[in-house]
Amino acid sequence: YSDDYGGACSTTGPTNPKMTTAAPTAEEEEETVTETSEWSFPITISILAAGGASLFASILCAFKKYQAKQHAMIRGADGDPLPAPGDPAPVEIKILGKPDFEPTEEELQGFSLEKLPEGPELEILKKAMVVTDPHNLGQGRDVREANKYSSLSVEAAWRVSKPEQKVIYEANRRLTASAVRRVQATQDVIEVTTKLDDISKELGCDEPSNERILLHGTKPDNVVSILWNGLSERLSGGLFGCGIYLTEDASKMDQYCTADDGNVEDENVQALHDRLWPNEENPFPGGKLYYCFLVRAALGCPVFTKDGEKDMASGNKLWVRSDRRELTSIPGVVPHIPFHSLIAEARDAPGFKVKRHREILTFNGDRTLVNYLIAFRRER
Repeated sequence: YSDDYGGACSTTGPTNPKMTTAAPTAEEEEETVTETSEWSFPITISILAAGGASLFASILCAFKKYQAKQHAMIRGADGDPLPAPGDPAPVEIKILGKPDFEPTEEELQGFSLEKLPEGPELEILKKAMVVTDPHNLGQGRDVREANKYSSLSVEAAWRVSKPEQKVIYEANRRLTASAVRRVQATQDVIEVTTKLDDISKELGCDEPSNERILLHGTKPDNVVSILWNGLSERLSGGLFGCGIYLTEDASKMDQYCTADDGNVEDENVQALHDRLWPNEENPFPGGKLYYCFLVRAALGCPVFTKDGEKDMASGNKLWVRSDRRELTSIPGVVPHIPFHSLIAEARDAPGFKVKRHREILTFNGDRTLVNYLIAFRRER
């Protein structure tokens, strides 16, 4: 036979003398059969009358060599499948090299916390936690833990530092201020006023971008994630769209909080305790604690609503799309600039979706900066 791939095959069985002697006779030539393999290589087989056993062994050897080569063509050296003809080559996975310097503790943690001592800064935060409507504590559709209490008291507070996120926020705050100036060239922009305006001034908020200090309550198992990643509109949703919900009322913020009772079975709560209450010198104080953030927000050009569907001033629709992730553009401004924030007014009157507390939303997390973390208690 003819082996187009080269190399000899060892065979077993009796040797056929006619295969090693003179050329076949005319009668033998008449019995010669020539076949071409239907596989990818031709095998020409001369079937000789007296060489059956040796010929069969040779054919079997050729077929096994063909199988082996086909297997090598569709499998890699390590046995993994190779891509079919026309498929892209497999992507080589490389491990990112580690830095050649020792990262700081802040870089490893992603943020740093500085516990505030008694003093003017802590007193400012305590003012933000004063409840002006105690009858609303524990009331409302968003309450996570219903209970009876009449005030909130600050247990401890920490200044949050995340330099990279601050750079992003400051850039977006400046962009917001620039957009406000462009809008003011053709129309008035409403200044946002809140119950925390005195605190916003004391903490040096930026007027051109309508920057304000607001509150955001959360569960203990979310605290470290927010400290690391910041607030994200992609993880939020509610009555007024998929934005970051902020408030001027401590009683409203409190609705979203659940207790930290010292149980650290949840790994996220354990991570929180490792940072806030790390040792015997700074132990968990016991009882039930709740957590909230004091947040800087660049509110820019706000739009006001009572029903979450239309602008109160113009009657225009609020949303670009039905998923309610992006506010509509400010009328009369070209190129288009979307509203930067949404304020849902509260009133016990027909057509208003909220009756007790205003909802203040932004739809871009980069226009918010977590400034302080506060641990507080509910007092009877």
